[in-house]
Amino acid sequence: MSALNRFRNHTCDIYRIESQVINGITKHAEILKYSGVPCHLSQGKLPVVSNGETPAIETSDKVFFDTGVDVLPGDKLIIKFNGSERKYTAGKPFYYTRHVEVPVTGSEKA
Repeated sequence: MSALNRFRNHTCDIYRIESQVINGITKHAEILKYSGVPCHLSQGKLPVVSNGETPAIETSDKVFFDTGVDVLPGDKLIIKFNGSERKYTAGKPFYYTRHVEVPVTGSEKA
């Protein structure tokens, strides 16, 4: 096990919008692409509270994966750690030699 793998102490489910033809009709549906992918969630900027009609907490964090993980911008990521989970939307992944770094944004009602 490499030194970087020891930090992958969270897991991630990756969902993607894909086209499906059902009874001759093309529909777009959110599909679970990968489940239980080892990762590490790291806090980015401090959360911001928006003042719209419904206050929301917006976060901008990063998720680290091993190389070879298939994440696309717009994928929905559900990160599980310490008995809780957070939902994020993936940004454009950046591929390093030994890992993949994905900026993510999340929002939840305050």
